[in-house]
Amino acid sequence: MVRNLSVLFAVLTIACSSTTDPATDILSAHAENQTLTLVNTSDDPVYFFAADKEALALLDWAICLDPAKCTPVQPHSSKDVAYSQIAAYQQGSGNAIVYHWRIIAKGSGYDYDKLRELEVKLH
Repeated sequence: MVRNLSVLFAVLTIACSSTTDPATDILSAHAENQTLTLVNTSDDPVYFFAADKEALALLDWAICLDPAKCTPVQPHSSKDVAYSQIAAYQQGSGNAIVYHWRIIAKGSGYDYDKLRELEVKLH
């Protein structure tokens, strides 16, 4: 009986612990104190666009492909984004979507490697 209670306690402890922050192969995100923190885990700059999830269908945006004009999260660094900088954010917004990509040279211009997304719960 004691062994069963110990196992039950261990399972409940794991189940009730906080989940990990959302992440992809190159970026993780954490929201706290009206700030979205993006962490680049790659060796290259990562570019991003963050928006209120509920407003995405109303937004007209394009992937930024000019490294001189796009805002990066530098390699192995973090970048704080105030909630007010999240596209279409309003007080009480529930989740943000963070689209992110790497810019790659292609011919005389640029392209992106792959469009990734994270959904982050705003606290």
